[in-house]
Amino acid sequence: IPCDVSEHFPSKEPLGYRSFVGIPLRDVQGNVVGHIAIYDQSEHVQDGTYQLAVAQAFAGRMAGEICRHLDQEQVLRAAIRDAETCSMTELLNRRGLQARAQLLLETTRRSHFEVCAVAFDLDRFKQVNDKYGHATGDRLLVAFASCLQASFHRETDHVARLGGDEFIVVTSNTSLAEVQRLAESVRTLFEATMLDADGEHIQGTCSFGCAKADDGMDLEALLANADQALYVSKRERHAATEQ
Repeated sequence: IPCDVSEHFPSKEPLGYRSFVGIPLRDVQGNVVGHIAIYDQSEHVQDGTYQLAVAQAFAGRMAGEICRHLDQEQVLRAAIRDAETCSMTELLNRRGLQARAQLLLETTRRSHFEVCAVAFDLDRFKQVNDKYGHATGDRLLVAFASCLQASFHRETDHVARLGGDEFIVVTSNTSLAEVQRLAESVRTLFEATMLDADGEHIQGTCSFGCAKADDGMDLEALLANADQALYVSKRERHAATEQ
């Protein structure tokens, strides 16, 4: 180890190491995924060809094992993501929401944070599908998903599409009043969204209902309360429209 770089190896000096060889670990594309360093208490040898060849062979084997492990991990993560995600909107599906929201309830219960849920659905969505086709309906769903993500984007906000035009947000460490304000911002943003279909402009509208988790409440009960609040909200809006 030359004197001019010895300061970079302070932990090795007390052990008497005087030489080393460093070898990068590369994947098949040549990217460095790690390195190994072999230290010796003797000066560097006159001809280290054999020792270097052994070290390089070991490094190649090690790089292969690391890359195999990383590939397997990537495949596993992709499989979990696909199984827990709505492919069209890229939101969580029911399975993904259940896994995350149930854990959220358990962890926040110990820390006494509030957990709230918001149930959304799109107004007159069936009529849009019937009149303009499912492709237009899908575009409307994707547009609504973007509105949800624009308002609920914290790490503790879990946004999901349960199926059809049913959407759920489960969030923690936010008061019920603040959750209602965010849900209203989603509605305002969605109503400002215009889609063109067969030369006509479609304006999206939605309804929502909010609920707060009581002590000991499980996820299914929380979602049922949010659904009930959504039903009441739709009934009140419908009655107000008829007046």
